[in-house]
Amino acid sequence: MADTKISALPAATAVAAADVIPIVQGGVNKKATVSLLNVLGGATSVAGSTGVAIGPGASTSGINRGVAIGYNTIAASYGLALTGGFSSSQANNAGSLAIHGDANGDLSSAIGFNSAAQRAQTAGSGAMALGGSYASGTDSFAAGIGDNTSTYGAKGANSVAIGYRCNATAANSLAIGSSANALASNAVALKSAYVSGTYCIGIDHGGLATQTIAGSSNVAIGGGVETTSDATQSVVLGSYSKSASHGKLAYASGRFSAVGDAQTAITTLRVATSDAVATKMSTNGSGAGALNQVVLPNNSAYRFTVEIVAKQTGSTNCAGYTITGVIVRGANAAATTLKASSKTVDWEDNTSWDVSASADTTNGALSISVTGAAGTIIAWVANVRTTEVTYA
Repeated sequence: MADTKISALPAATAVAAADVIPIVQGGVNKKATVSLLNVLGGATSVAGSTGVAIGPGASTSGINRGVAIGYNTIAASYGLALTGGFSSSQANNAGSLAIHGDANGDLSSAIGFNSAAQRAQTAGSGAMALGGSYASGTDSFAAGIGDNTSTYGAKGANSVAIGYRCNATAANSLAIGSSANALASNAVALKSAYVSGTYCIGIDHGGLATQTIAGSSNVAIGGGVETTSDATQSVVLGSYSKSASHGKLAYASGRFSAVGDAQTAITTLRVATSDAVATKMSTNGSGAGALNQVVLPNNSAYRFTVEIVAKQTGSTNCAGYTITGVIVRGANAAATTLKASSKTVDWEDNTSWDVSASADTTNGALSISVTGAAGTIIAWVANVRTTEVTYA
């Protein structure tokens, strides 16, 4: 086949790095291996087989099929690194993608600059960072952070951080907005909320003091609102409202000096009885304590209205009651006093049923008790509306 034209040669079905092809160099016919042709445009080196490096300082590392194109790009096995020459890109881990970025996790993607010319950075498997952002959690996503350091970004597994200096640090957390912080597992922080409680949601307009959303399964919407580490399944709305207990819905439009010192609230209580013994109601149906009643903070007074409904199982027997009054708490729980209380019986099918309000001086709370009948299963639900002031 010495006189056969190249165009007449049989077609190859695959090409290996050591295969030889003809080239013309300086007007002279020469031969070159495929691996040599993979290093073009001033590229440094190609490691492994079937890698491609094009551009000054471009190189591949690892075993197979890395592609590095552009100034000082580096591509690991099955990685792809691209740059237009403004800055380098590094696809440092297997299967990673870097376009004006540094991809340091397997199968991760780092793409684009931020306005400070910082490259996107990834450090977790399957992570994606866009626009000079940082993502280090497994399968996390960060975009538009404006900072590519580990101070901000998506750092928890399956976390998402989008927006200026947002921070999603725990598994399944979500931070979107400007300086939003989702710091606990399954937490959601929007706008500029600061959420440190698990399964909590915070939406902060950013015009007032920073939200403090701790506890578990709480929802906060507004500025300067707060749920404490003791709060669970609470909702705080408006400006400077607060919950420190279970199941409280609080609203405020401002404050005197402290969060929660001028607000209204709704608390739902429940209990089931099967005897004629007075039983305290609670927000979770369990024994009444310091977190599941209408608990007053020190140096506060509440005006309250309690609406109670009861229904006997397997019967149409029911009852309805209304209790209104005023309760005050001094410097500690022992200084809790019921100042006034008035009960109205709206309806009773069984006149032996009863309800009452009292001051719980152990827990510093408004205590609502119900009394049923022996051998009778009764479900009781109370809606407690409070107008609250705290003033030392």
